Amino acid sequence: MMTTLEIIEAKEKELQKTYDRMDKTRDLVYLKPYQLTRLDNPSIPIDDVVNVTINSPATLVNSVVAAMYGAHIQTVVAGWKNNRELNDKESGLIEEFLDAHYEQIDDLLLLREYPELKLWIVNHLSVRGRVGGMYWPYLEDGQYYPEFTPWDMRYAAYENGRRGLDWASNRTWRSPTKISAEYGEIAAKKD
Repeated sequence: MMTTLEIIEAKEKELQKTYDRMDKTRDLVYLKPYQLTRLDNPSIPIDDVVNVTINSPATLVNSVVAAMYGAHIQTVVAGWKNNRELNDKESGLIEEFLDAHYEQIDDLLLLREYPELKLWIVNHLSVRGRVGGMYWPYLEDGQYYPEFTPWDMRYAAYENGRRGLDWASNRTWRSPTKISAEYGEIAAKKD
């Protein structure tokens, strides 16, 4: 039987072509610095050269992001309750809750130095092609928190099953200070 880490690593290997495509897109959009080299020996760079390159991919991505970000999102709820269709008052209450819910997610993201959810989503759709994250709403001291942590799908592996998502794993990096602050003595004992 495979361990959890072995399952994740096998899925990452399976997704490697997708990750490679994401890396190529990133390199096109954010242009790796170009270094002019000698014709007779391409391994030797030429100094004191000014390169001017028009970044058409970045221009396209920025246009797409601007168009998607500028679109208005309208929350519309339709459904049934007690074998009848929801009336406008009932669906309106749910729509107001959802709008406030997304505003609170934005507030919490900004506190953690992420961009607002809509901006993050349109940027990642344009450059990565996929979006994902970890979402868990909870109550603490009578206060409702809709926690959401965006994931860069370049570093995420997941498996869908018959009824949706079976599992997901996000590879992250944190400083030793952050890990010690959260886990205390447990982290200090690890190498």
